[in-house]
Amino acid sequence: MVRHFNLELGIFWDDPTTPEGQAPERNYVYLLRSTISDDLLKEASSLYSNHFGFWISEDIGRGTWRLSSRVKLSARRLREGYLFNDDCFISHVCDPASGKLIGYAFGTTAPDPTSPLNSGKKIMWIVVHKDFRSDRIATHLIAAATEKFPTLSILGIVSPHPWAIRAVMRVAGVDIRNIDLDFIAQHGSACLRAVGVPYVNDTMFFGSVFGKPDLDPSPMRQTSCR
Repeated sequence: MVRHFNLELGIFWDDPTTPEGQAPERNYVYLLRSTISDDLLKEASSLYSNHFGFWISEDIGRGTWRLSSRVKLSARRLREGYLFNDDCFISHVCDPASGKLIGYAFGTTAPDPTSPLNSGKKIMWIVVHKDFRSDRIATHLIAAATEKFPTLSILGIVSPHPWAIRAVMRVAGVDIRNIDLDFIAQHGSACLRAVGVPYVNDTMFFGSVFGKPDLDPSPMRQTSCR
């Protein structure tokens, strides 16, 4: 018998169907903004603040940053910055043994600006903050969210973490050698405007795809996969 943790009820329960010594499966949960509790956001804030760090040492306009120093983000800022409309959601997962939050991704959807208005197609933009390294947690978080939208036609991510970007590519079934850069160059700005993430705009696009010089040595800030 194996003990599981139910995040929504805040209780443990015993599963007699899982043999002793066998790890229980992780449960990836999707929640809309209206059902996300303050307690979950506080736990997400703590996870972010204790595990997320800067990748570069340059000051790019928001104070002096030290390489590998931790980034602090409060529960209030998470709700204001990442749950900014009723289409926003969180996909999260807890360790089944301890009930501890081990990964989450914020996201939102909007009508696909590259398709006819009545097509019903959706664009999804994921904001990923934490993934268990080398364990494909981010891939499963994103997959759990995309399964809710059968008409999804465009998938994008805002993240400075290269493995989070790779996770989106896995879910979208896109090889890095086959990314449609022309599509990104043509529709990237429209997609950003459509999803309306408050702190993201097309001034953050860099590189030859957008006719701009590279922002070196900053990591890639965003990518889209169709």
